[in-house]
Amino acid sequence: MRSNTETIERAATRQDVAGALVTLSCLPKRQSVDAVVEFEAYCVALEGIASATLAGAVKAILRNALGHAFFPSPPELRGQCDRIRSAQLDEMANKQRKRRMAEEQAQFAPVVHTKEQMARVARAHKAFLDSLRPMNEADEIEAIRAKYDPKDLERIPDRPTGAGMGPPGGEVAHE
Repeated sequence: MRSNTETIERAATRQDVAGALVTLSCLPKRQSVDAVVEFEAYCVALEGIASATLAGAVKAILRNALGHAFFPSPPELRGQCDRIRSAQLDEMANKQRKRRMAEEQAQFAPVVHTKEQMARVARAHKAFLDSLRPMNEADEIEAIRAKYDPKDLERIPDRPTGAGMGPPGGEVAHE
């Protein structure tokens, strides 16, 4: 069994071209001067066309894709094949794009956390929020004392007064 890609890519043989012309022969056409020359013209026009593309073009022509109900000329049949091939390539590109997007989405699947992890995060969040609450001066001093070694705190000199600095937490008086 062939894959879709292999079917699309297999070049149309002379037998495929003859089959397509026989299928289209139900449409009215002008009289041919030389059937062999006409067949060769179709073979030249359809050179390099995939068999699935040719089959799609025949189907589209039978469904009035050309806008008229007459047997197509070699250039008309080639043009319809080109439109079908373009649509096939667009469809393949869309499938590849969707496949890549699905692979990317799979990489970023949601993470499922355990109850322990969620409880730890909740405790850390609560501690963070508690740290943002304003403290009174006594609580702030106590927090500093708890955080630092008392020997280190004793080495910090008191803030000098009268050195051009205003009262603690107040505004500087302007002269």
